[in-house]
Amino acid sequence: TGTLPDNATIVSADLRLFYTSKVGNVATLGPLYVDMRNPYLSPTSYRYGLADVIEADDYQISSHYLAAATVVIPGAANRFITSPLTMQGLQGINKEGRTQMKLTFRVPDDGDALTDQVSFGTGNYGVGSSGRPRLFITYQIP
Repeated sequence: TGTLPDNATIVSADLRLFYTSKVGNVATLGPLYVDMRNPYLSPTSYRYGLADVIEADDYQISSHYLAAATVVIPGAANRFITSPLTMQGLQGINKEGRTQMKLTFRVPDDGDALTDQVSFGTGNYGVGSSGRPRLFITYQIP
């Protein structure tokens, strides 16, 4: 998230992801949720771990806002998905800098011993790439 004006009121926000592929039967895992941290508890509470980039250990750290958005997986790959944030999710947007989110299926493992996964474009796509995740924010200035 870039810096928003101090007096901005966030009205809505949409997370746009570039869906690239899926493996297995992800429908057995239930909804795919976007979870977020509360950026206003401390100067670093917006992130999941010690760094601004998502690391493997970050998935062990709890979120403050669960199901801040729901991602609907389309039938065909290589397309954009847009998911609106809930009112609670809007509270997780850091108006002063980065906003971290993580994706979590309701059911972490369906127990069938087969791989079930969904892949999206990441922030590691080139800086100008349209495939990087984007957070589109609508705000008002009083």
